[in-house]
Parts: sequence; C-alpha cells; structure tokens
Amino acid sequence: MRALSNEVCKNIILAGVGSITLLEHETVTEEDLGAQFLIRHEDIGRNRAEAAAEKARHLNPRVKVIVDQDDIAKKTDSYFTQFNIVCLTGVNPDQLLRIDNACRGSKTGLYAARTHGFFGYIFCDLTHHEYRE
Repeated sequence: MRALSNEVCKNIILAGVGSITLLEHETVTEEDLGAQFLIRHEDIGRNRAEAAAEKARHLNPRVKVIVDQDDIAKKTDSYFTQFNIVCLTGVNPDQLLRIDNACRGSKTGLYAARTHGFFGYIFCDLTHHEYRE
C-alpha cells in the first residue's frame, strides 16, 4: 500500500466492486505520508493495509474492504486464484511471474504496475481476448 496502490485502491472502490482485499505486511513509515492520502501521521508503525482500509471504507460503504497482513511472498498460488481480478503494485519480477502463472492457469485476470520515480509500467494479462471488426 504505497502511493500507486492507494490510487488503484481508490479507483476500484469508487467503481463499486463487491469487495477488495488489501494484501500488505509492511508498516507505515514517515516517508509514506507524503504520497498517500489514505493514511495519517497517527498511522506510523501500523500495518499499511489496516491503516489505509479505515479511510478506504469511507469512499464507498457498499464495498467490503478486507485486510490481509500476510507477506505476499508466503502466499500460495491458490490464494490468488480465489479472486476475479488480481491487481499487483510494486512486486518484484519473480513474484509477478509466479502470480501471473497461477492466475493464467485458473483464468483469473491480472493487472500489475510499478513506478520508478517518474517512470513506470503496467502489465495486463486477461488470459482471453475476443476480437471483432
């Protein structure tokens, strides 16, 4: 739950999905305060997802915001296949490849993005495409 994931989370919640799961094991640091609008100074030392979820729930009370404080590296492949869509931000390339393979095997759509200063990337694997003319 850093700056990019805050934006993604906000947009998904405002779109009105049924539920969203925030998976994050890191804690809020002073550095996080300058780029994240879902946390406050009082949240320093708390789990990032837990702290962000409090404000995120106010964005759209109809969306169930679930917090998972486990480390993504310790999650089994089957964890990711329970979702309709998986959105990853800031994961390392090995994690991205592992999770994409799990999602692709179960036909779960995957979006991944990461920023590097002023630069960034987005990767989409929706496993299935239909083309029409």
